[in-house]
Amino acid sequence: FNGPWTIAGDAYRAFALPHGVPVSGTVLRAFPENATVQVEDPVRDAVVAFSDASREFEVVTGVDGRFEVALPADGRFAARVDHPGFLPFQAPEQNPFQWQGASRFSLVARNVTVSGDLLLNGGLVTDVSVPVVFRAVGPGAQTTRAAVDGAGAYAADLAPGRYAVGVDQDLSGTGEVRLQLARETPLTIDVGAAPIALDLDLAIRF
Repeated sequence: FNGPWTIAGDAYRAFALPHGVPVSGTVLRAFPENATVQVEDPVRDAVVAFSDASREFEVVTGVDGRFEVALPADGRFAARVDHPGFLPFQAPEQNPFQWQGASRFSLVARNVTVSGDLLLNGGLVTDVSVPVVFRAVGPGAQTTRAAVDGAGAYAADLAPGRYAVGVDQDLSGTGEVRLQLARETPLTIDVGAAPIALDLDLAIRF
């Protein structure tokens, strides 16, 4: 309506309000294409924003990773998805009708640093050739060999998931004497986890 209105008492008037174009979609965690187990992992509490030069429309995903938003029909909007445990996702601008059929976003989880000391009988193991391997045993995890610094410490940046930690070094050249973990060491890394400190106790086996 044009101009001010003064209403005294009860009154009813219908106004024609602009309706946006409904856009719904899903935010999921991205998994490696060669993973043996393919799963869909919805990302809750992700902030999905559609914006142009002067406007931004923001919504937060639910427990199922889904979101719904209404966008003005007269614009072209770029998309951005943010979540503390994932790398930011961006997609180039499209009009709202194009977004109606292209609103499935996959986020890559941030790596988590795992580090600690290599210990043998209470002392540091300084051999840089010691193979410290985090073997993936669940979706999202990626088998990774840690860096060993020669001062008795190791570090690895790992994708969230489940791992089996392993050390197996042939000390004799014949396989009869081996440097291994003193005990089985499973490890689960959650999305958004803080860096993990994990010392590894080793043993010599004959």
